[in-house]
Amino acid sequence: MKTERLDIRVPYPEICGNLITYPCFVEAKYDGEMGIYVLELGKIFGKNGLARSECTLTDDLKIVAEELNTTCIYGELMYREGYAGDIYKLLSASKTDDANLRFVPFDFAALRIALIDRKQMLNEAIDKLMLINNNISRLRKIHCEWVTNKLELEETFGMFTAVGYEGVVCKGPSGKGFTTKTSWVKLKKKYTADLRVISADPTQQRIGLTHNDQSELCGCKVPNISYSERMALVGKIVEIQYLQKLTDATGVLTGLRNPVFLRVREDKTTVSLK
Repeated sequence: MKTERLDIRVPYPEICGNLITYPCFVEAKYDGEMGIYVLELGKIFGKNGLARSECTLTDDLKIVAEELNTTCIYGELMYREGYAGDIYKLLSASKTDDANLRFVPFDFAALRIALIDRKQMLNEAIDKLMLINNNISRLRKIHCEWVTNKLELEETFGMFTAVGYEGVVCKGPSGKGFTTKTSWVKLKKKYTADLRVISADPTQQRIGLTHNDQSELCGCKVPNISYSERMALVGKIVEIQYLQKLTDATGVLTGLRNPVFLRVREDKTTVSLK
């Protein structure tokens, strides 16, 4: 049986640029899977182009799409509340666990309408759906704030990450639509740790790291150095940056998410993982 796949030429928004201009929207960065609902096909497709056939919430999306007179709705498909780490629960969830899937629309295909107006239209369409379905819809309005300066951005970032979201997405009020050049900037909360190197991979640019001098906690790439140079790091303390601690069902630490090598800590002899 052939797996249904969306033509990946459908324009997904690409993130570009590293400067934030004000005023701007600051949206909560949900930890899920970006998805696109296509009205003609009546399905949600993930970024790999594959249809997520278990998502029965497409009935609600059809109502919203018809209300907006649009062909595509872009959003975040998330598990439960979309807090940092929930993506792993989504990926490991049974395909029958549709009841805990949520979809947060953040835009729709309407290139000639400014983003500030598109957001209002989206919210109004979802509000109308809530009235039709007696507030039982699993579509969520995106958590968004309007900021006018860097201080307000920092405060909003702190508010969202304190609740449990992994960061924010900043967008200009006009928006450029879904072209190959859009004006999005992602900001994620990151942490640092000092870990001991316990191994070096001979075939990949990777070192193994531990937090307890016993078992490997995570691996980390160290590009542009030779295997002998990686071996010379074994036993030393290095500083890495990561997004989140990963734990098993019992709360035992099992790894770090997206570890990035920063530097060798010649001044340290013990590990530190706060």
